Amino acid sequence: MHECGAQGNVTCCSEECADAEKFIIQYHVDGSGRWAICNRMTSYYLGGTDDKLLCYEKQPGPSEWWTVHLAVHPQVRYIS
Repeated sequence: MHECGAQGNVTCCSEECADAEKFIIQYHVDGSGRWAICNRMTSYYLGGTDDKLLCYEKQPGPSEWWTVHLAVHPQVRYIS
């Protein structure tokens, strides 16, 4: 589980899923498909650079909007 600490540091070491490990996804209103990921407990947004992620901003800025690339694994079959 991902956890957002008191200093805004994001870690991946929690074994349980409490409020600190829960996030809310918000969609950008411009229709670009970008997501902002907000920590449920602190209401801070997940952002940062390639090597340092933080939950530090109260409003999503350019580094808090994520472009998500979804893909289907080639061995997955859909049956209807």
